[in-house]
Amino acid sequence: MALFSIIFVNFSSNKDENGNIRINLTLILLFLFGGMAEFQNKLFQQYALTEYKNVFLFFIFVVAFFLSLYFVIKSGSKVRKKDLIVGFLVGIPNLFSSYFLIMALSFMPTSIAFPIYSAGSIIFISLGEMLLYKEKLSKKNKVAILIVILALILINI
Repeated sequence: MALFSIIFVNFSSNKDENGNIRINLTLILLFLFGGMAEFQNKLFQQYALTEYKNVFLFFIFVVAFFLSLYFVIKSGSKVRKKDLIVGFLVGIPNLFSSYFLIMALSFMPTSIAFPIYSAGSIIFISLGEMLLYKEKLSKKNKVAILIVILALILINI
């Protein structure tokens, strides 16, 4: 249900010149790479010593920083102080989410931890959009959030 809600919200209703529905490639790539990143947390939790989770997360985020920096420089864009600050402000919650996900995987099954993590992220991001940016949710987004909440309830029954 949670996966359906993600697709439901992000599925483009725009059709191309042939009448085919366009699918957002960014969404698919984010889904694949985000899933692989979270799977790495599970691999670490399963096969590594949990005492090294700080070192593991440090290297993950340092590598992500340098990869991002490389692609920004390669694209010809200038690295601005504002962009670095925003990057760190986005990275810090991501670091903590990975840290707590590794901890959660030690206490609960993967089949429960990952859906709660993913669906919970959707809910918190939506709340942040509404509270911080004063965005109005469309009917489609409201339906999707309700589906996510229902999925969380069903997972925890």
